Amino acid sequence: MSSLSKLVARKILVMFPDQAMRVQVERSLKIDMGVDQQRVDRLRLAILKLSAGHVEKINIAGAIQDPEDTLAWAERPEWMKLAFQNQKLSEKDKNGIDARDWNQYHEWLAEGLK
Repeated sequence: MSSLSKLVARKILVMFPDQAMRVQVERSLKIDMGVDQQRVDRLRLAILKLSAGHVEKINIAGAIQDPEDTLAWAERPEWMKLAFQNQKLSEKDKNGIDARDWNQYHEWLAEGLK
């Protein structure tokens, strides 16, 4: 069983203020995901972000089965939505999408941690 990083533990505390829910989430996220610790932390954060604070939406099996998809939907949601539309984008549009995706993810990471 793998321990939780300080950042993951703090996000759980912010997202799940109810102690019983928090304990359930912590237990579910402490499983071994078969990857290095930095990647485990990214996956755990992605799982939390995609759950939007709902315990029933925590999808460990999906994250283990397809970690790249899980990370992409959490960290780059605008790109993921556009990936299925086959649109031609200018460099300016691509840069804007990158910036918005980066900003939304880092704003989410910072929520409640200050």
